[in-house]
Amino acid sequence: MKHNKTIGRRNWKTVLWMLSLLVSSQAMAYETELANGTKLSSTTNLSYGAQWRAQAPLSALIGPAYGGKSGSSANDDGNLNYAKGDLVSSVVKVVSDLELKKDNLGALVRVKGWYDDAWKNRTVPHGSSVNSYAPGALSDNGFVREARFSGMALLDAYLYGNFQLDKSDLTVRVGKQVLNWGESTFFQGLNQTSPLDVPALRRPGAQVKEGLIPVETAYFNWFSSALSVSVEGFYEWKFRPFVFDGCGTYFSTSDIGVDNSCGASANLGPAIGFPDGSIGYMQRENNHYAKDSGQYGLALHYKLDESDTALGLYATNLHSGIPIFSTYTSSPTHGMAQLNHLKYTFEFPEDMRRYGLTLATSLPAGWSLGMELSHSPNQPVQISAVDMFFAAVGSGLGPQGTQYAGAADGTYMRGYKRVGQSQLLVNTFKLLSPMWGATGGVFLAEAAYQHASIDDANTPGALRYGRSFNYGANIGPICPSSVAGQCSNDGYVTQNAYGYRLYAQLNYATDMGVSVKPGIYFAHDVKGWSADGQLNEKRKTLGLSMRFERAAYWAEASYVRFDSKAGYDDGRDRAFYGISAGYTF
Repeated sequence: MKHNKTIGRRNWKTVLWMLSLLVSSQAMAYETELANGTKLSSTTNLSYGAQWRAQAPLSALIGPAYGGKSGSSANDDGNLNYAKGDLVSSVVKVVSDLELKKDNLGALVRVKGWYDDAWKNRTVPHGSSVNSYAPGALSDNGFVREARFSGMALLDAYLYGNFQLDKSDLTVRVGKQVLNWGESTFFQGLNQTSPLDVPALRRPGAQVKEGLIPVETAYFNWFSSALSVSVEGFYEWKFRPFVFDGCGTYFSTSDIGVDNSCGASANLGPAIGFPDGSIGYMQRENNHYAKDSGQYGLALHYKLDESDTALGLYATNLHSGIPIFSTYTSSPTHGMAQLNHLKYTFEFPEDMRRYGLTLATSLPAGWSLGMELSHSPNQPVQISAVDMFFAAVGSGLGPQGTQYAGAADGTYMRGYKRVGQSQLLVNTFKLLSPMWGATGGVFLAEAAYQHASIDDANTPGALRYGRSFNYGANIGPICPSSVAGQCSNDGYVTQNAYGYRLYAQLNYATDMGVSVKPGIYFAHDVKGWSADGQLNEKRKTLGLSMRFERAAYWAEASYVRFDSKAGYDDGRDRAFYGISAGYTF
């Protein structure tokens, strides 16, 4: 459904997110016209899907208390709950859209519901902090609605109008909605206007609209064919953060989680050289969310004369939907117990400015090319949490040790620094001609390069950013360590990082009316660790899928594997295979 005429915007852009995650859906709407001329249409997709773990847990990602070699026991609950071959998801889902339209006005409402029997009822051996680490079924008590094991949620709910003005067109939408912003495909760039529901995107048989969180927004688009110009803008009056995997679930890589119910305390003892015991616990404070006001953006698009090339200029001011880990100091007067007087919180930095330039054009032989260059002068970047731990206890060790030496008990330590961050994205798209017996197909590719204005982690006294608790501290008395990677400055955010994503799918028609669609997805983070976490050196992802469609029915089998050689990727052992099937009416 398209309600505007933005120059240079690709209709297939949102589809690329879906393809990159190896999920898709078929839409067949019911339509009718009411007595007053109002058109009513609805689409409902009912599906079932299941996933199994395809790889044994790596000891490098399990804490020492359970025989592993990780630098902490604050990241391993998801691994300890699932062995190779275990069922990790068994979910029934429904997504339903309802649209009313009369003349140039309309309204759209979209809802979803889900019930994951494996999450709600399957016995796991380890548990999580929410169920007090009791073997049995996991608990979602205190999780945000979207991360719970079952529930219903309102997605889109907005009013829209399309108006013809003097030699121009105007589209207005008001309500909960997802914005299509910028020219990126697989990577996040200018398109950070709508946060992601990560658990929804991981569920087998997911549709892309399940995983994009609509935000309360007023949006307009003005288009002039005479001037070859379009202008669009938005204002969001509600802050909505990303939704992440709940603690203890298969894909979770943090036991303390973002939900307030996860991790009343975080054990970091091994990361600072203490055994996995009673020393090294940090007590949790409630999350500090961003304010609702102050999120807006404006874009100008111009189509070059006598060509299929369009340029775009963008400016946005948004709050971070991704949390930052911050701490409070503990005075040495507590003695050894000071390590258990530390506190931490998650906060969401406000007012991130980003500016961008885009290009969209068509090339010979049916290829499309898109480019996006963006820059943020004040991107918040997570400071190493383990370095913050050392500084918080007044040890004088690590890059922040001198700054907080002698700080008063309970002094707030902001967990991030604002830095300049630039990103260049180049992508291409092509509808494939018949080949290898297929009636056609699609090919997508995107490459990304990022630069952050930070010091090299090897520079004496330089702040270090990123890297999880799993990989220790690399601080004087704690090293050398027998665990590979912990006494190294690898894995921290680097000044430069780059990688790429590829996807291809073919379509085979059969005599029985069934379309068979094999697909392959490959992602490779070639070099560096980016400030926003999108690029993690040596991380590779291979996804294979086989989809079958016949009229309103569909079924799919998929397999996804990650390269275990990516030494600083917490999810590198979470390979899985799955099946899903559904009916659209």
